[in-house]
Amino acid sequence: MTKRKKFIDLVAAVVATNKGTYVPFIHSFIIITTIIRVKILAILKWHQQKATKCAKYIFQIYVLTSLYNHFSKINPFKN
Repeated sequence: MTKRKKFIDLVAAVVATNKGTYVPFIHSFIIITTIIRVKILAILKWHQQKATKCAKYIFQIYVLTSLYNHFSKINPFKN
């Protein structure tokens, strides 16, 4: 079962228990908002990891091109 399916089943279960008299609406609302908040934080963390990896690659490319530009100005065969 995928994470999305589990999440939908959990929300459906919370909504189903909301129809009974023993679980108040605010309790199920707090559970749903907490789950959504955790999901958003997980997505943001994943994007942050991808962004830092991207930034590392961009920095490496920048360093390599600046070194290339620096050493291409020096001509070893100049008289």
